[in-house]
Amino acid sequence: MGDVRNGVDRTLTRRLLEHSMDTRPVCSQCWARHFCGGGCHHDNVMATGGLGTPNPVTCDIFRHSMSLTLEAWARLSRKGKIGGRRVHNDSPSRSEAPVFLDSDRPLKTPGCHVRDLGRERIVYEPNSHEVAVLNATASFIFERCDGARTVADLLGDLQKTFAAPADVLQRDLQRTLSDLRDRHLIST
Repeated sequence: MGDVRNGVDRTLTRRLLEHSMDTRPVCSQCWARHFCGGGCHHDNVMATGGLGTPNPVTCDIFRHSMSLTLEAWARLSRKGKIGGRRVHNDSPSRSEAPVFLDSDRPLKTPGCHVRDLGRERIVYEPNSHEVAVLNATASFIFERCDGARTVADLLGDLQKTFAAPADVLQRDLQRTLSDLRDRHLIST
């Protein structure tokens, strides 16, 4: 970056700024890019020969550790050991949001990172930095938000899988879809 005698080399700092993580082909598609910032420039140059191309081994290790970190955060927040963002039923965005129509086709937000914990899932959306812990029912709904199934199809799937009255399933489906939309994890 420079030395004591000559100061900071501004041509190098400009080169570094030109290689932001959102403009790098590999980094711009990675769900963990906002956590690593595109990696260490020195590591990038040593491993791949270029500032803008990250070391793939470092990337794999970092994504794995971030996935475990999100899982730890989810477990601790579930137990009330740490705070987390909560979306309440009476939030302004929830009450102003239109109800999902039977013909709507919810679609998972592209680029979400999903960590499967058995019957639960942790979902991270990198653009909004939303992290959600989905229980078994919410996971069931989220996995089926593929843009092909309608809300009516989702309700039918719930009725085939869960033994509950139709009105309860309908209400839970609407609440879950609204919560997922509020968290930027799905769109219609």
